[in-house]
Amino acid sequence: MRTDADRAAAYWSDLTSRSMVGLALRLAPKYLEHLFRRPYRRDLALERPTRLCVGAVGRHSAAALDLWIDGYVSGLSRLLGTRLTRDAGLVAVAYIRLMAAFNKEFEHRLALGAPLDLDVILDQHLVRSCVISWQRLAASRRFASRVAEFMDLPDFLDDYARYVRLATSPGFVVTPRTQAQSILLDSGGYLERLCRLVSEVHDVRAPRNALRDSFHLGVAAKYADELIDVTADHTEGRYNLLLALLSERPTERAAFESVGGTSQRLSVDWWIRHAPDTFDEFMDGFLAHYYHVASLDLRLLADLTMIRSVRGRSGTSDPRAVRHVSNPPGEPGR
Repeated sequence: MRTDADRAAAYWSDLTSRSMVGLALRLAPKYLEHLFRRPYRRDLALERPTRLCVGAVGRHSAAALDLWIDGYVSGLSRLLGTRLTRDAGLVAVAYIRLMAAFNKEFEHRLALGAPLDLDVILDQHLVRSCVISWQRLAASRRFASRVAEFMDLPDFLDDYARYVRLATSPGFVVTPRTQAQSILLDSGGYLERLCRLVSEVHDVRAPRNALRDSFHLGVAAKYADELIDVTADHTEGRYNLLLALLSERPTERAAFESVGGTSQRLSVDWWIRHAPDTFDEFMDGFLAHYYHVASLDLRLLADLTMIRSVRGRSGTSDPRAVRHVSNPPGEPGR
């Protein structure tokens, strides 16, 4: 019988054995389309209170995100059994920008112990600018009120209230179970909601398998982000599931602390060698959701997110990063 550790080893073996050159060649045409033609942004009126998506790095980041969205729209189209229009990409970009600005403001206020009332967060300048962009898109494309005003619906309000309760519960930062529950809401529920919005824009009722795959993809992608961002989150004072798991294992935590703020890359091999128990539990959580994504198109998106973690990201000794969460957010997102 294959153990959880065997499953994780098989996953990494499969992921790292793929031809990166072949994958890059396969994705290059779509990436270049999003880099230069920007089909999901060309007609999208964006409020830009700060310089955003300017220069080569910004254009690349936006194109990479839009390439991921393109893959999601393509996979979702098959699950819905209907052709999705460019509106799907427009909705996804505007929604992700809005949620990114919202989450940045939430984390900032949580770090300061400031009020987390929904109306207060929505009234902050950067969040409000993204709300305005969303409303303009909805009006110009004549979306139904359930799409245009999704943040007023009971399911969104209930999910937000539950998330606040989790994030403000005692010991949240060092409690893996509570953080894992929060990921179900802020990442699984996040992508499941996008599936509903895209479906409603196209007058299609999202089937259960599309909602299920979107939910599990959202959670799996968040786990990948946690692994990629753990050193930055440690330096910047953010909460991270891996940091919570490490807090329960002092020896492995000490190994992480010794390199977490240095230029050393925390690759997958590093985790397997120096924090095996932490990494095993983390991978159990990731794979539990990854293998529930039945659509191979959407499962590939989880792989594309996770593959960035293979070599790892180095930490930083930049003192500015320590103030990252306590400083006001600087821009709404890509």
